[in-house]
Amino acid sequence: MTESDTEDDTPEATALLATLERLWGGHCQDCQQPYCGHEAVMSMTLGFKDAPRCLACLARGLAREPDELRQQVAQYVKRKDCYTQAWNRSTEREGACALVGWTADTPTVPAPPATPPTVTPPDLIWDAGDMSCGDLVLALRIRLNTQPPGSVIQVTAHDPAAPLDLPAWCGLTGHTLLSATPPIYRIRRKET
Repeated sequence: MTESDTEDDTPEATALLATLERLWGGHCQDCQQPYCGHEAVMSMTLGFKDAPRCLACLARGLAREPDELRQQVAQYVKRKDCYTQAWNRSTEREGACALVGWTADTPTVPAPPATPPTVTPPDLIWDAGDMSCGDLVLALRIRLNTQPPGSVIQVTAHDPAAPLDLPAWCGLTGHTLLSATPPIYRIRRKET
């Protein structure tokens, strides 16, 4: 019996573990390199569950240093039982990967992809300017609700908290963060 088997599985944890199982063995949406289970958990935490990325690409896309981002996500994971279960399941399955023992000596720039990813034009473009993140996500919710499921909105947001808040908001609401190159974010409206 593993440690995660003894914990109470909530519906959130069950869903998160099912998503993690689906993502195992995948490749980064940006650089096409394989990612580990811990990076899949980080991607899910940051709202990239349908377009997971490796730590280097997550950090680059969110304009963060990889170690800083890893530490911030680790703090969040420790506070959320369902994410802690997913993190522990990754460790059980893969052992201590490079991400767990990440140091500043780890390369942070992945090799470029062999072919550039296809980018679908957005269905809606919105410039939120310097709107604070609380107001930003409320206004974004209203705009997304006017669009059909699966629509893509491109948001320009200059608020300094947007690189962390928008991915987290997408993760909480079920919308998919397709890309984050601050100040530009591409979000796909959830299907239901």
